[in-house]
Amino acid sequence: MSRTKNSILFYIAVSPLGYVLLTHLHHVLLPFNILQKTACQNPSSLLETYAAPGIHDLLDRIVCVLVRFCSQAVNDPLCFPMTATLVGLATTAYAVMSVERARFKSTTCLTPFMIMMGNVIGTGVIAPMAWLPWYGWSLYKHQKKSKQNQVAINANSGKPLGSKKQNLREKISEYQHQQHSMPYVAPHRTFGIALATLFGQFLPVAILVSHGPSLTQRNILAVFQYFPITYGLFEWIIPFAVSHLDCKTKRGATDSVRLMYTGIASINAFLWYWVWIKWLQTTSAPDFMVKQWIELFFSLGSSGTNPVAYMLMWDIVALLTTFTYWAWLEDGKDGVKTVLYSSLLFGPGAGLALYTMRRESRI
Repeated sequence: MSRTKNSILFYIAVSPLGYVLLTHLHHVLLPFNILQKTACQNPSSLLETYAAPGIHDLLDRIVCVLVRFCSQAVNDPLCFPMTATLVGLATTAYAVMSVERARFKSTTCLTPFMIMMGNVIGTGVIAPMAWLPWYGWSLYKHQKKSKQNQVAINANSGKPLGSKKQNLREKISEYQHQQHSMPYVAPHRTFGIALATLFGQFLPVAILVSHGPSLTQRNILAVFQYFPITYGLFEWIIPFAVSHLDCKTKRGATDSVRLMYTGIASINAFLWYWVWIKWLQTTSAPDFMVKQWIELFFSLGSSGTNPVAYMLMWDIVALLTTFTYWAWLEDGKDGVKTVLYSSLLFGPGAGLALYTMRRESRI
């Protein structure tokens, strides 16, 4: 780990950039959101959008706006490749958040909260604004605790040891190892994260793309807004059922996390190539669409055309940039190269998963 850069300030520094992006995207999407909110306030229009359960009027209207946004993101030819890319990258990002949450023994609600906020304001916003500062703070606490343990061991080492000399040597060795390594994630928790990723993210998307524009598709999109709850339940309950998977060595725990990231990278790489091959087969003028993407991206939202596609593009850029910056803090230039080269070859979702797989074997 790159200890020279692991000041908590480096992790907090990008938080204002997340806020700037949030305010910018809010400004660009404001006309679109006002239009959708107005439509969703009409009961008949709301029911045409999706089969609202009627639990609470405000909740139904919020979900209605999100469904309308997601419906365009999935069905608009200009948006769909961006949506697929973002979903793959975000799924990997949430898995990373869960692993690091388990590593530092934080609350199980952390990742579901990040997913919920990601659904509302964008994962590319919440990652730099909230997750990276949290990670920096957790890392700081871990390093501080390791130093305190080392000080205690150094103090005890000057005392007469007697028959406890061997035990003290073992403790010194253990604390020195802790100081230069990260806590490991127990295999039963990794299994829970893997199932949460599969059934809380990948499976809903697979069901979604199997349906064309229809009320059924919009109902699936509505259910998808509640999947942070499903993700959290899998992450919380499954470990209790598979506690027998635990091992007593860090090597075994590391291998289980690496195996999970390998699976995520494989699924993401397959989806990446499938989406873009399908796009090339179904798009009559791919060069014209690429030109539209470039113009839309560099318009900085001033054109007012297709704000949904604009937000998706900036969400991808912000999320990939955040985790590339994180890789730089963790592994320097080698981390950045791994993320970027792997992303170019296999897509951003697989690229991030391959980097974290490599990082796991190091820490």
